[in-house]
Amino acid sequence: MKNLSFYGRGIAATILTGIVLSAPAIADNVLLLQDGRRIPFRSIRYQERTDEYMVMTQEGRFPVPAANVRDVRVAEPERWGQGNHMLRNQRYDDAVSVFRDIIRDYNRLGWDLRARSKLARAYAGQGEHGRAIAQYEELFKAQTPTSEQRRNYWSALLAAERYSTLKHELDTVIAEGERQDIAVAHLMRGNLHAAEGNTMEAVFDYLRTHILFEEVAEVQPEALYRAAERLDTLRETEHAERLRQVLRQRYPGSDYARRLR
Repeated sequence: MKNLSFYGRGIAATILTGIVLSAPAIADNVLLLQDGRRIPFRSIRYQERTDEYMVMTQEGRFPVPAANVRDVRVAEPERWGQGNHMLRNQRYDDAVSVFRDIIRDYNRLGWDLRARSKLARAYAGQGEHGRAIAQYEELFKAQTPTSEQRRNYWSALLAAERYSTLKHELDTVIAEGERQDIAVAHLMRGNLHAAEGNTMEAVFDYLRTHILFEEVAEVQPEALYRAAERLDTLRETEHAERLRQVLRQRYPGSDYARRLR
C-alpha cells in the first residue's frame, strides 16, 4: 500500500484511537504503544523501508510508526512447534528451513529473535559453526543473551577455533559477569586451554570451577570429568580417580557420570 495522504493518516489516527480505547485485554495479536494503549489486530507486518508496522484491524489497514511501538505480541507461528520437534530429534536440515522461514515472515515481530536462537542451534548441529556464530551475533545486537545462549555461542566459537574472540568473551564475563556466568566462563576457558594443548592451564580452570563454584551445580559434572581427563594426560591417575569418585557420588544422574560406566 502506498503511503497515506495527510488526510488519510488523520482518519487512520482517529479510527485507531477508537480501536485502542475499546481493545479487550488479549495476550496475542496486539500492538502495545509507548503511551500504554493497545491495538488488537488481525495481521501485521513490519515495513523496513518506512520503519512502520502495517496493521490490519477490523476497521481497515493502517501504518503505525515503529517509534510509537513498545512491543508487538503475535500468536505463535504455525510451524514453531514443528521446528522445535525437528531440533529435538536432530533433524537439523529441516529445522534450519523452518526457522529461516520464521525469521523472514516474522521480521521485527518478536518471533524472529526466538527463531534466530533456534536457527543458531540447528546450524551448530549441522557443524556449520560459522553460521551459528553469525546468528548469535545478530541476536545479541537486539537483546541481552541468556546464559544458555551465551554458552552456546561460546561453544560455537570453540568449535570454529575462533580462540581469540572466545578468550575476550570469557575474560570479560569473568571480570564483570554474574557468579553463575563466571563459573561457566571458567569451565569454558578450561575447554579453550585444552583445545590449544595447554593441559596444565586447563586443569587449573577446571579445578577453579569445581572448588570456587561448588554451589553452581550445572557446571560441576563437566568440570570434574574434564579435570580427571587432563590429570590422566599428566599421569596423575590417583588424583584423577578421586575426582571421578566425587563425580559418581555427588552427580550420579549426570551425563558425565554415565560416561564413566
